[in-house]
Amino acid sequence: MSPQPLIGVGFWRSLFEPLLPDPAGFVNAAWAAPERDQALAYLRRGRPLNAWMGSSWCRFGCGEPRMGAADLTDGTYCWPEGLAHYLEKHQVRLPAEIIGHIVAQPAFPTAHARQAEEFCLLDMRWWLTQQGWTANISDFSQGSAAADQELLRRFDRNLIDFGPESEATREARRQLLAVIREKWA
Repeated sequence: MSPQPLIGVGFWRSLFEPLLPDPAGFVNAAWAAPERDQALAYLRRGRPLNAWMGSSWCRFGCGEPRMGAADLTDGTYCWPEGLAHYLEKHQVRLPAEIIGHIVAQPAFPTAHARQAEEFCLLDMRWWLTQQGWTANISDFSQGSAAADQELLRRFDRNLIDFGPESEATREARRQLLAVIREKWA
């Protein structure tokens, strides 16, 4: 029997993953503090799953230097280490399914790692369908004019290899690049 993959959540769009959800659509200042605090504590207790070679950056461009470079898991879900930052600093509220899962846990799961964790199987299909609570979109800043302009320079000179991808991915990337160009025009 093949293992059930972990369900990806909290991975945000970028130039390399333009089809992922935008965190701006998940901002909800009315989220009750006790439930948010419970979700924050839960996310911070995640078990390390993968470590990457570079840190992520805040998609709101706040300049937070400690976003993390790992993926965490509870054995059911997988999320980036920096996801707690979005809840704490930017009032991002996760979908009801995730919050329901967190609230239903009597304690953080400590069972032995599942086979999906051992093989790093990750299913992003559900997360790709999430739109958030509002129609807001972020300006997709890297955090500074210099970083954004360097990104555009590298893209315009074909110095970034995105590998094989769908037309939908290319179109979403074109839209993101237009937002960046407009911001610094």
